[in-house]
Amino acid sequence: VKGEALLPLDPSLYRETVRRALTEDIRSGDVTTAATVSPDLRAVGEVVCGAPCVLAGLEVAVETFLQLDPTVHVSRLRLDGDQCAAGDEVFRVAGLGRALLTAERTALNFLQRMSGVATLTRRCVATVKGRTIVLDTRKTIPTLRALDKYAVRASGGVNHRMALDDAILIKDNHIALAGSISEAVARVKRVGHTGLVTVEVQNLSDVAQAIESRADVLLADNMDRAEIEETIRLTRGVAKVEVSGGLTVDRLEEVAVSGPEYVSIGAMTHSAQAVDFSFDLNVDNSLK
Repeated sequence: VKGEALLPLDPSLYRETVRRALTEDIRSGDVTTAATVSPDLRAVGEVVCGAPCVLAGLEVAVETFLQLDPTVHVSRLRLDGDQCAAGDEVFRVAGLGRALLTAERTALNFLQRMSGVATLTRRCVATVKGRTIVLDTRKTIPTLRALDKYAVRASGGVNHRMALDDAILIKDNHIALAGSISEAVARVKRVGHTGLVTVEVQNLSDVAQAIESRADVLLADNMDRAEIEETIRLTRGVAKVEVSGGLTVDRLEEVAVSGPEYVSIGAMTHSAQAVDFSFDLNVDNSLK
């Protein structure tokens, strides 16, 4: 998935997030920058990858600089979704030195987090080799879900539910409170829901109940390979299968070979390792 084909992230989904992040970092003022940098000094800076990665979060990082200096000029050298090597320059900014220096950490925090999610997602997508669809989950950083899920899309993954109102997903606790899988599904149908119904199953007895209840998707949670293969066999032509629960990159290929329609991986957003980026600032001598 190349950055050119990626639908941009709506700025309304991150402008307030950026504002709050800057407020958290600056509080009453950047005392070091105010003491050491002249208010009218203009500077140029470049953001550089410190490690191989899939880039995500470019526009969020740019927004961080723009909120402190709306006159900042930006030169974009890469796009979200691009595979970058260590040492690659991502973008350049030119503007007031104080603003660039004060925004630096917050901008890089967004970039390193989102690129980390995108990089891990790309590994997962490459591992399954097109044999199944890689879904994310709701295991995201609170208030940053739009950014986490955008990073998944930037690298070839597919978003599952953005929020609880997106789709019916009957999990173990719903089943426990409803009394059974069949009763939980029946209640969904009684309220007039017409979309797909996904039911979490943890063993072959659950599978039989979910099939009998005419669930559309069976979420095979924490099953071993034999159970997954049997679930797929039993549901063929009847329902689709999503495999989830503790999936790692190392186990993905084994699961994908079994043939489920989907795999969902919480680790892509809850355990992604941040990518290192650097920001090098210099006085803008082009104005002299």
